[in-house]
Amino acid sequence: MLTRIAMNRLLLSLLLLAPGLAQAGDFEIPRGWYLESDLGAFMRFGGVKHCPLDCGTQVAASVTNSALQPFVGLAIGKDLTDSVGVQLLFGTGYVAGAAVGDEQFYTMPGTDPTQKILPPQDYSLTFINPQFTYLVLLEQFRLGLELKAGGGLVVAQDAIDVSGKQVTTPSEAQGSSLHLNVSAGFSVKYLTLLTGFVVGADVSGGLVLGPTPGGSNAGHNIPYLSISPAIKYVF
Repeated sequence: MLTRIAMNRLLLSLLLLAPGLAQAGDFEIPRGWYLESDLGAFMRFGGVKHCPLDCGTQVAASVTNSALQPFVGLAIGKDLTDSVGVQLLFGTGYVAGAAVGDEQFYTMPGTDPTQKILPPQDYSLTFINPQFTYLVLLEQFRLGLELKAGGGLVVAQDAIDVSGKQVTTPSEAQGSSLHLNVSAGFSVKYLTLLTGFVVGADVSGGLVLGPTPGGSNAGHNIPYLSISPAIKYVF
């Protein structure tokens, strides 16, 4: 009987010490200077898919979204208080099968109508985004919900600045251009037992602004979305 009582007490002690059953006040998501890495999926909304240059008929058709492609990101940040922080995000997303513009945009000036030089439908968007963050703790689940918003610069490779050019060769429809963007999103973070490490998932979206937002080139704006698992290390 004494042995059974002792075993019951031991099992009860183990359950109370289990990480998932810790009391709400027994942990906190670490705060301070940090690095956070993302590796996930990226796509843009809208755009045009067109026939390659060497096909018999040049047909451009609108698409709802691009194909899923990789997104890689690295954020360097500082938690200013228990809730508020700032970070600088460096990230690159890839777009496949969704060129910038609309069907009308693809009648390029200075070209043979049967041999139109079309802007690339596969390209990359590289972000440099300062962001504000706000953390809400769900202590009973060892979770944090972090909201983020900001904006910054985007380098669009082979994507936007081809309008109005006298395009006669494919290389003239390519190149890089610098643009602004706005972004917002959220991430769910889980406190691990490894000191300083937090894991979770990020969902972010935004809009890359074309050459003249709201004007005749408004169709060059690029709405985008990224979904990524994330690992954060707090120093």
